[in-house]
Amino acid sequence: MKKFLCLLAVPCLLMGFTACGRKAADYTVDYGASSIYSREDMEKAVKALVRSFNSWEVRCTLLSVSYAGDETVTEENLDYCNTMAVDFTFDKVIVFKTAFRTPESSEDAGAFESDTLYTDYTWYLAKENDDEWTVVTAGYA
Repeated sequence: MKKFLCLLAVPCLLMGFTACGRKAADYTVDYGASSIYSREDMEKAVKALVRSFNSWEVRCTLLSVSYAGDETVTEENLDYCNTMAVDFTFDKVIVFKTAFRTPESSEDAGAFESDTLYTDYTWYLAKENDDEWTVVTAGYA
């Protein structure tokens, strides 16, 4: 009987691990075309964005991330990010849009509407020199 339970437990554990892997990869990323940033630099920015998203107390489901375009890489947006910087000055800015779904329960949705699809949720990330990307702010402008 113990041998049977062990044989049954192994596939269940493996399914659990692969489900976690799929969950993390369920969102899509559209890097678009940029003449300013390399794909590698954009991937690093997306990783910073996803880390920030996953740190939210509200457990939303990330559906997509898309580069907002080179036209958003402006002095105005860089200045905006620098208004929130302390003890340093950003010299690069990148903007992404996300789509995500909030939890079904209003108790779990926090300040968001429950069971709602949010689209065009804007993320401003910035960095100083060649440091790591930092999420400066996110939300609707």
